[in-house]
Amino acid sequence: MPFYGVLVTQHPEEANFFSMPFSIYNMRNHPLLHSESSISNFVAQYTSRISLEFKFWNSPGGADHFYICCHSVGQDTASKYLALRNNAIQITCSSSYFQRLYTAYKDIALPQVWPRQYEQVLNPPEARYT
Repeated sequence: MPFYGVLVTQHPEEANFFSMPFSIYNMRNHPLLHSESSISNFVAQYTSRISLEFKFWNSPGGADHFYICCHSVGQDTASKYLALRNNAIQITCSSSYFQRLYTAYKDIALPQVWPRQYEQVLNPPEARYT
């Protein structure tokens, strides 16, 4: 069984978590959704539609759903839909835990990564300093 098949199911009752597949990056660069407010409105409408169409959203109130945002704009993504903001897991890459909508007991913060040039190699451990 391929790795993808282990992580994805076609049967919602078998799932542990549900990804909310919207891209903050794509929305930031979309001509109709370029502002933080319009992105929040879009995500609120999207989440509302999901909660009406799919019964598996409603049982835990979205607590088994997650979304990923890696931009400062993404911090306010869930601000206009309370069930999403209060229940869903936000996975964000941020330099700070002190974001306005970051909830320590449910959200996940990943460190920001600054890609280096492919040709650059890391120093061996003995050549590193702190």
